[in-house]
Amino acid sequence: MQPHSISFDRAASFYDDTRGLPADVARRVGDCAADLLGAGARVLEIGVGTGRIAKPLLASGLRVTGIDLSLGMMRRLIETLPAGAPEPMLMQADATRIPLQDGVFDALVAVHVFHLIPAWQSALDEARRVLTSHGVILIGNNDSGEDTPYRRVRKQWEAFVAARGYAMDHPAANKVDFVKAAIIASGMHRDEREAVAAEWPTRHTVRRVIDDIENRIWSQTWQVPDELIPATVAEVSAWAEAEYGSLDHEFEVVNTFTWERYRS
Repeated sequence: MQPHSISFDRAASFYDDTRGLPADVARRVGDCAADLLGAGARVLEIGVGTGRIAKPLLASGLRVTGIDLSLGMMRRLIETLPAGAPEPMLMQADATRIPLQDGVFDALVAVHVFHLIPAWQSALDEARRVLTSHGVILIGNNDSGEDTPYRRVRKQWEAFVAARGYAMDHPAANKVDFVKAAIIASGMHRDEREAVAAEWPTRHTVRRVIDDIENRIWSQTWQVPDELIPATVAEVSAWAEAEYGSLDHEFEVVNTFTWERYRS
């Protein structure tokens, strides 16, 4: 039996607080996408969620349809739309079985979603099906760098989880490159350069990173058995205090949002 795609129902209440883009960054992300796709393009976003990406796309003049497994996430999108803002057409659906006609969209947008779909090849086939003959796939990536306390604390926690006999799956690392290679193999061509939509700094503390692990904020933590959380959080807290001198150690992360465009 094919494993199911991951629903973010459990994250609906806190998703915007933990993954939301600053208003000026969101505007730049939307404007950059509109430049890449053309004014008024008909866009399907898979994994539309709370509208972190859809809202700036709409504000930049794109016509957005969104699908998601989570009704709770999409309800949050509607609840948080600014007064007078255009609304996307939304439907609950799996990206591997898009309930829409062939060839109706100028672009498909996906941001941090293909790695959450076990049958991502079927999702890619569906993406190609609903695109026009000259349709575009736009892959967004929000990166916060590799060599930061933010990443090091999380990796160390994963090491403590593994030491207790639980091997974590890393779907993003396993799938993202395969997805991009499959898009090219399907006959689409990738722009030579990523389009950098925005760069911006954020401040964090080591304690906040550990709190996010303990509170299961990130989907990667959801797969870990509940009984392993208290002990591994205690272990990573002790490690981090020794490593950084204090859990209140503050650090800056430079975030980057980029678009990768694939064209027929």
